[in-house]
Order: sequence, then structure tokens, then C-alpha cells
Amino acid sequence: MIKPRIGDGTMLLHETDRESNSFENRMEMTLAFSKRYKMSIAICYLRMVYPVDISSDREFNYLESLNNTIKSRMERTIRDIDTVTKVNDTDFIIVIADVNENDAMDIIYRLLDSVTSPITLEKSQYSLQANIGVCFYPSGTKNESELLSLAKMEMYHAQITDQAISIFKGELDEAAKRKVIIENDLRYALKNNELQTVFQPQYDIKNKRVWGLEALIRWNHPLIGEIMPSEFLPLAENEGLSIELYYWILEDVCRKKGALDDNHLKVGINLSVNQLISDEFELKTMEIINKYDIQPDQIVIEITEDIQIYTVKKAVQRIKSLKSKGFMIALDDFGNGYFSFADFVNLPLDVIKLDKGFVLTLIENNKLRAVISPIIEIAHNLNFMVLIEGLEEQVQLNEWKSLGTDLAQGYLISRPMSLTDFLPNKIEIESRLE
Repeated sequence: MIKPRIGDGTMLLHETDRESNSFENRMEMTLAFSKRYKMSIAICYLRMVYPVDISSDREFNYLESLNNTIKSRMERTIRDIDTVTKVNDTDFIIVIADVNENDAMDIIYRLLDSVTSPITLEKSQYSLQANIGVCFYPSGTKNESELLSLAKMEMYHAQITDQAISIFKGELDEAAKRKVIIENDLRYALKNNELQTVFQPQYDIKNKRVWGLEALIRWNHPLIGEIMPSEFLPLAENEGLSIELYYWILEDVCRKKGALDDNHLKVGINLSVNQLISDEFELKTMEIINKYDIQPDQIVIEITEDIQIYTVKKAVQRIKSLKSKGFMIALDDFGNGYFSFADFVNLPLDVIKLDKGFVLTLIENNKLRAVISPIIEIAHNLNFMVLIEGLEEQVQLNEWKSLGTDLAQGYLISRPMSLTDFLPNKIEIESRLE
């Protein structure tokens, strides 16, 4: 059985050092009491599921207010000898002491009722959901170091199987176990150089040359093997590691950028809105590029299109500030979800990247040309370049060239590769696509 490289569960806690230490001390005391008096303990890992419009609003402290309310509700539900600890914006750990399984489940169901009761914020009422994973000591496991990890795995099992509560009964759900291993080990991957950057070329259709590279992160886990970004990046958000991943890849790109003979070759780095609006984002970004003597105009900040880009004031301000410093700005996955021309035209963009879904839809429905052409025309009138993602065949490149697209990306151009592999292949890519 593959196990996380951490057993004591402390990496599951990252809210504050003070809260983490307080929890660990209380946990030690509870376990010592349990062993001495042969009492049972229930460890619960609870994750709240908040409505998108609450969790995405950064203009007001809705999330902070909501978390305080949820924690207060739980504290009123449990007993004085029990403990509630906040892990992050959505997760809590509850330790129910000196209790048999039946009584513990009564408390857990009351907890679930209390945290999922509707809540009113700014005169609007919201419905809430939660998933709880439970592990009992000593009946579930006698291994104290596994308690938190097992409870968290059961929380994931509850999510996967669409249950409110899941209890560890001696067998682990493989998908849930994998999620916990990835979350726990991601911190080690950052420290131990298990991550790597690969680069996918972006082709200038008119000038018939490689225009830039998109930097993509990869993780080759020593036990699991290759883990795709689509799997570990959402979990990085849960663990509060997404901004650290951005700084890691930015520094790796800047370190390797000196190997490129062509300083005009742009390198794109993906960024979520949560990363964009994090504290000290601009200061740390400038420190990294200055450290390697990289000019901002050599870096393309690729921000995934999201309603928050248009509605969160801080996000818009950050984009404008980055642009004023010389960075190029690309709007990634354009048209994949929410977008509004009224909002879109006010962003200081250089590139819009049409989602690869456009490629598939155009193949199936040629009438889409009537929709795409005006988008490209508006983008050009605003001095934006248009990049199409996901090209796999020459006929697709010809089609999008006829539509006036400026840049292309996809397996037709090249698969992602290391910078060492890209340098000797640049000329081959350009000659093959002429």
C-alpha cells in the first residue's frame, strides 16, 4: 500500500502556527487520557462546500465572516471536552473525546445539521453543504499517527460517493487515499525538486516562427508516478500551496530563460485569480525577475478567464498594475465560461487565448465561423492578438489562419518538452509549418 511520506498528520494543519500548536497539544492530551482510561476518540475532518458567489467574492469579508459563524456553530454543538480547529477557508478538524461510537455519531449528525443550516449574509440567504470523514481511536486504528490522514481520506470518500458522512472501517478508498497522498506530498515535492517545467511552443502564423512558450508544471511522484496538473493543482488550492507553486515555476522559468538565444521569445506562466490577488504577489514577482535580470516584457502572465477577473476590484487593479510594469497579459481559456464584451474590453490585454473547445466545435459546426469572426475582429480592433489552443491537424491550422488568428498552440505545433529539447527543435518546428 502506498502511504504518504508523512504520518503524523501535522501537515494537514496550516492555518496558523499558533492554532496548529494548540491543536497538537490538545490532541496529545486527549490521546493520553484515552489510553489511560481506555476511552474512545472520534477524529472528524469536515470540509464545507460554499456557494460560488460567496467563495469568489473578495471585495467583502464574506468568507471570513462565514467561517467564524460555522466555527461558532460547531463550538455550540460539541461539549467542553471536545475540540474544533480551523485548517483553512473550508476545512475543520473536530476531536470528540471520551465517547462511544453511537454517542459520537449523534454529535456528528448534530454538527452536520448545525453547519448546513441556511445562513444569511448581507440580507441574502445561502444554503450550505459539508462532507465529514470520521476515524475512531482505537477501534478504527490504533496507530495514532494515521488518525488525521484516515479521517481526511474518508472525507474525500464522502465527496466521491456523494455522502455527507463516511467512517473508516478498515478499508481505504483508493481514489480518496490518492488525493490525501498528493496533498500531503506536494509540500515535499516543492522542497525536494520533484517538480519540473516543460514548455509548449506557440507559433506566429503570419511570420512563420515560434513566438513564445507556455511554461507547464509537471510532477513525477516517486511512488505514484506522473501526476497531471489537472489533478494536483486543485488540491494545491485546498492546501494553500497554489501561490508557492506560482513562485516556484516563475523562478524556474527565469533561471532557464538565460539559455534562450532569442530574448524576444516570450514565456507564458499560468495564474489563477486567487494567486493574482494574494498578498505580496507583485513584490515577490518583481524580486524573482530582477534576481535573474529578466525584463517584464519577456513574461506573459496567462490568467484563466473567470468571473472574478471582471467583478473583483483587486483583480482588475493587479492586472492593470502588472501591465504598467511591462508584463504582457493573456486571458486564458477565453469563452470557456463567463465572459462579457463590456467587461472584457476594459482589461489591458495583449493576447486572448481561445479555448480548445472552439477547435472541436468548429469541426462539428461550420456555422461557428459567424460567431468567431466578430470575436477576432473585435480583439484586433482592441490591439489584442488571438491565439487558438488545441490544434492537432494541419487542416485546423489552415482554417484558423483563414479566420485571421495570430498565434497557434497544440500538438500540431509541438508537444510540451524540456527547454533542452526545445532549443534544437525550434528550427524544425518552423520549417515544418511553413
